[in-house]
Amino acid sequence: MEDLHGVIAVGPKYARIITVATSPAVFVLACADPSCREGGHDVTDHILRCLQQGQTHFVIDEQCQGNTGTANCERTMHVDVTATYRDAS
Repeated sequence: MEDLHGVIAVGPKYARIITVATSPAVFVLACADPSCREGGHDVTDHILRCLQQGQTHFVIDEQCQGNTGTANCERTMHVDVTATYRDAS
């Protein structure tokens, strides 16, 4: 864990390999805060837009819209995507 001026940065907890050929895809990630209710991170539009543009690397920082008790969750999910594409020929 690294403290960056009051912000605690934690290394990646999960890595997933996801293969998407031609089918529709939905990328919704649960909030990492176990006390968060009705939260999560829907990064589908961002990921699909970048894939349609042929990007091979992009980063998403998505803030949770859920709540923890009476306060907004506001936990941020950092998603680092590396994409490879099959040769169309």
